[in-house]
Amino acid sequence: MEVLLPKNIKMGRKRLGLTQEQLAEAMGVSVGTVSKWENGNSLPDIEMIIELADFFQESVDVLLGYEWKHKSVGQTVEYLRKLKNEHRYEEGAAEAKKALKKFPNHAEVLYECGEILYMSVLMRKNDFTDERRGEAAKSLTQVIDIFQKVEQMLAQKDNPAVSRVKIHQEIGIVYGILGQEEKAISYLEKHNVSDQNDWMISNFLINLKQYDKAWDTVTRVFQRRVFEMFQCYWVMFSVLINTGKYDELLGLATWMEGFCLSVQDGKSSYYIRAAAATEAMIATAYAYKSAAGHKDYTPDIGLFLRRAVKNAGEFDNAPDYSGRTRFTDNLSESVYDGHSQSAIHMVKEVLRYSEENKEAFSVLRRIFDRTVQEIGHDEWSFLKEGQLPRLR
Repeated sequence: MEVLLPKNIKMGRKRLGLTQEQLAEAMGVSVGTVSKWENGNSLPDIEMIIELADFFQESVDVLLGYEWKHKSVGQTVEYLRKLKNEHRYEEGAAEAKKALKKFPNHAEVLYECGEILYMSVLMRKNDFTDERRGEAAKSLTQVIDIFQKVEQMLAQKDNPAVSRVKIHQEIGIVYGILGQEEKAISYLEKHNVSDQNDWMISNFLINLKQYDKAWDTVTRVFQRRVFEMFQCYWVMFSVLINTGKYDELLGLATWMEGFCLSVQDGKSSYYIRAAAATEAMIATAYAYKSAAGHKDYTPDIGLFLRRAVKNAGEFDNAPDYSGRTRFTDNLSESVYDGHSQSAIHMVKEVLRYSEENKEAFSVLRRIFDRTVQEIGHDEWSFLKEGQLPRLR
């Protein structure tokens, strides 16, 4: 803890407009003693500290610069989180050691202590000498003990502020950092709720040079996460379109369109369907901007509706709901987005988001119907008869 007494004596003297000689005379000591106090070369005894506090008309706590920072468990947790979020790991580790002694039976405090002790070691692991490597291993073993204690406490009484899934993940990661990859994999597999540990397991499999098994594991994760991201996008689209944030929507949707087209496997996979929906969303956003008087976005609306119709038709000609991507060749469970089976009907459903805005919907309906009429079977042979419903 920083000693603020020298600084506060000097500040108190200057606040009163006194020289060191004048303060020395008032306190009955030599000028040299006052100088040493202010330089921190020596400190006054307790009786003199009380006399100085009275002279400066301050409390002893204020003169010493002492502040009781952690009056409660909550304040301790928040302070540890603050140090962690600001990457002040060394300072955080010191505070964690104090907190472990003060609150040895509080799950949330222990969890934050384990987190910051783990990070303090992890951030320095590349600079370790052999001696410090041994110290790091000892610290990481302590982290495992802390997390295991937290897990046992949560088994007795649930604490929503601490995630048991995260605790298990971090214990597994620490085993891996300690060079115990097989133990890490075994632990993570044992506590693999909803396959959330698969990406970590695949990483440790690479360390063991089990590349085929690592690939099978990580590609399953990749397929699931890609689909989950698109599901999140549907929700984000609804929020942005209903709150009038069209520029944000256009930025997000344009990125999502490129992403869907880049991951689809070229065999009319689900992500061709997803791209069609996204292109309909982009057209809708442009229609809203036109209706708001920004400028005439008719060419942009037409461009993205043609893309949407093209990709929807390609999917409907050979639908594939496996969730397979161009980077993965293993089959996953069928994906489902909550919309109609036909991709072209899904495009129509997306465009109907604009029905509350009569001007925007009128523009979309006119351009959509024109796009459908312009697409002939000779040019778009993959489209089946009657597959392009009018937007009415």
